[in-house]
Amino acid sequence: GDDQAPESFVTASQDSLAVIALGGPCRWQVRCFLAIISQSAIDAIMKLCRDDVEVELSLYIGSLVSVACSLAVSTCDDSEIYFLQISGLKMLHAFIGYFSACVDPEDTDSMILDQFISQILPSIKHALNYDTCNSEDSLINEGSRDLFVTGCRCFLLLAKEGLIPDIVAMKRLLKATLPSEQTLSLAPYPHDDIETLSDLHLKPRSFVENRTSMLLPRIGSLWAIADIYLSGELGRLHDKFLGAIENEICSNQVSIAVNSAALAIDSCRLKSDVKSANLKSGLTFTNLKDIDNASKDTMIISCPTMACFALCLIVDTLDKEQEASEELALLSWLPRIIEVVLVIFYSTADAIESGIFDENTLEAVMRCCFVLGKTIDNRHNKNTSALPDETKHIMHRTLDIIKLLACRAGELEVDKRCDSISAKLELAIQRALSQALVFVESMCHSKSLQAKIGKDFLLVGVISPIISFESCQSGFDSAIQRTIVISSLKSVRFLITSDENDKEVIKSLVGFCLGILEQIDIAGCS
Repeated sequence: GDDQAPESFVTASQDSLAVIALGGPCRWQVRCFLAIISQSAIDAIMKLCRDDVEVELSLYIGSLVSVACSLAVSTCDDSEIYFLQISGLKMLHAFIGYFSACVDPEDTDSMILDQFISQILPSIKHALNYDTCNSEDSLINEGSRDLFVTGCRCFLLLAKEGLIPDIVAMKRLLKATLPSEQTLSLAPYPHDDIETLSDLHLKPRSFVENRTSMLLPRIGSLWAIADIYLSGELGRLHDKFLGAIENEICSNQVSIAVNSAALAIDSCRLKSDVKSANLKSGLTFTNLKDIDNASKDTMIISCPTMACFALCLIVDTLDKEQEASEELALLSWLPRIIEVVLVIFYSTADAIESGIFDENTLEAVMRCCFVLGKTIDNRHNKNTSALPDETKHIMHRTLDIIKLLACRAGELEVDKRCDSISAKLELAIQRALSQALVFVESMCHSKSLQAKIGKDFLLVGVISPIISFESCQSGFDSAIQRTIVISSLKSVRFLITSDENDKEVIKSLVGFCLGILEQIDIAGCS
């Protein structure tokens, strides 16, 4: 009746308001869930039959990128929805990885993602605009640090794949990614000095701040800068981009080197103690229990890159004139970070010996060889003896790596598969092999190492790959084998160009080298 109408109206209104109140959150949660499912489906398809579906999916790349970019900047009632933005950035990261090498079918002179860069860059920049000095002290800000790290990963991939269009865009992204000078401390390596140790610990900015993810922005920021910097040093970025990175970090280079070294050392300890749970505190954190899993996982993944970057930056910085306090600080970190790089080097060598030739392993061994080579006979001789007494073992493992990479490259050459994954693996093996050969040449060229470990040992080592090829009766038909032989002969030349050598030994070696050269088509070797 009429008396019941108002009561029914009120009940209906309350129910409607409840639905409306919950409607907004439900919509973005559903979108987030759909984004995760979509990415998982595309990942599964690309892993199963990448070459077959890559061209077909490229027809829809415009829609896929637009959806990912839209999610990456999503808001609700003028509030940032961090988890939805993260799911959008993860989709974008996947698409960049899958389609970065795809040529535009309508314009074969450009890549298919080039036409969408104007959408991609603002989406990544939006994530990098997070102020790492702010505290994550409320539920509203929860997820902002994860968003920043995801943005760093997208920026890193975009730079490594050569998709950043110009130096202006690179500088803008670098400025947004680099940690501010106020957040990085400078201190020598602590020797049971609690005050010095605490200098590298991040301090909470409020009582209610989420302390478990405090390290995450620093790890993500330095990891991205480290990876891009090393890619530039290894010739995989345009010189102007490497110059931009060097210009951006030059004012704070020593602090960046020290903090990267501290994170790398903590990451290495965390990785080795992950099962035994012996690690309680570190150089960058007071209590391991206060760090969330995302920070731990990111630290472990970034360890090889961060360690190689720290060593590279320390050696390059010591090669210039520095203030006495900064030089002493860097010298105190140098032997510690070399230890970490060697741990990574040996673990990657073990992985290769076990038949693991994935891209991450090959990238790590290449970078280790590169940065360890930089420690040999620097211009000011400040770190001539930086390599430890186990140099002979380092030489042995490097030569073993060279032989194993040569064998794997030979297998791929015989297999002659034309799929993109095999081509990418072959390129990664060639890069790692090339850097390992340069490292051996550097060791043979070093007067200090010749005196330290003996020329005879070095000679026997550098000709061992040639002897193994001859003993297998495989000849020198492949380009990889010829490259190794030429590099070995260059190393022999470094070792015999000295008056101290026995003339008979030189005569024998020259005869050996000439005999090898007769078997090689020199015209095919540059």
